[in-house]
Amino acid sequence: MDQGNRALWKERIQEQASSGISMAAWCRQNHIKKSTFYYWKKQLHTESREIQSCAPQFAKLELPISPVPLENPVGLQITWGKFSFTLSDEKDCSLAIQFIRQVQQL
Repeated sequence: MDQGNRALWKERIQEQASSGISMAAWCRQNHIKKSTFYYWKKQLHTESREIQSCAPQFAKLELPISPVPLENPVGLQITWGKFSFTLSDEKDCSLAIQFIRQVQQL
């Protein structure tokens, strides 16, 4: 899709939306076919959805820096209701997964 046309049609679609008049009336005033307006509105909407679906679905999680160093650092600690699970090696997630599955069944 030509970048110049994309920008022009984005502007036109926003202009129509903020005009307060119907799409048909706006198209008549601007000598634009309704079918052309619909075509570009659909193209830009589809493109926007494709871009959004490609966006990363993860967020960066930053943990606060502990002001006091721990004597025995814990790799992973999970608390689920009244149950608690501590895993000293955070690399072995299979034990954490087993714990969560067991607690879910309670």
